[in-house]
Amino acid sequence: MDKRLKCGRVLLVSCSQYQLQNQLVLLIKDFLGDGKRSFQVLATCLDSESLPDDQKRKSDEFARLPQEERYWLEESCILEGSTRWGIEAVAPLALNGPRGPRSFRIVNDLPISSLLGVTKKAIKIDVAEVLSEAKSREIPRLRSASFKD
Repeated sequence: MDKRLKCGRVLLVSCSQYQLQNQLVLLIKDFLGDGKRSFQVLATCLDSESLPDDQKRKSDEFARLPQEERYWLEESCILEGSTRWGIEAVAPLALNGPRGPRSFRIVNDLPISSLLGVTKKAIKIDVAEVLSEAKSREIPRLRSASFKD
């Protein structure tokens, strides 16, 4: 399994802390610290959800919940995704859906418990370029700029 979890691998995840339910994400980094494994991934989202301050606020609110409630939210997220789309199915995603245009966001510290599946597909990526693009998108005047080719 460790051989498959390399940079550029496409993963299927569900995590209520980051509002991900049966979504495909792109693995950027794999962390192992304090005996705990986590991932840094690139996830699609609505343009309005790509703001790092909002992500941090929502993540902090989740972290302040009692542990029992966090477990309940994580389990219900996985169960809802399974019943809504199937065990190994992906949530549908439209480029310009009814709620607006899509963008991407970097999710840090995605726990390994949120991993539902590892696909056979891997994409060759330059991690430094992806991270610099994400960092530049945090600047308000560059948020609506088109992606680099």
